[in-house]
Amino acid sequence: MIPLSRHLSNLAEVAPPPSMVIVPTLEDAHARIDRLEQRMRQLRVLDEEMIWDDFDGLPMASLPAKFRMLENEQ
Repeated sequence: MIPLSRHLSNLAEVAPPPSMVIVPTLEDAHARIDRLEQRMRQLRVLDEEMIWDDFDGLPMASLPAKFRMLENEQ
């Protein structure tokens, strides 16, 4: 018969060290802002429609330039 202490030591597991979390650096944030600004420059108004040139190939809705959000009363 196996002693209880030896039996329990066989069941014990060692927890792995906590995984590292990679935090985006400020440089990545600036690169994203630059890409967003570049895409905003590609936004243009043509024939009263908003057109976004090349949004990573994703389909985008085109809205009339007359489209405006209603002003909320304060």
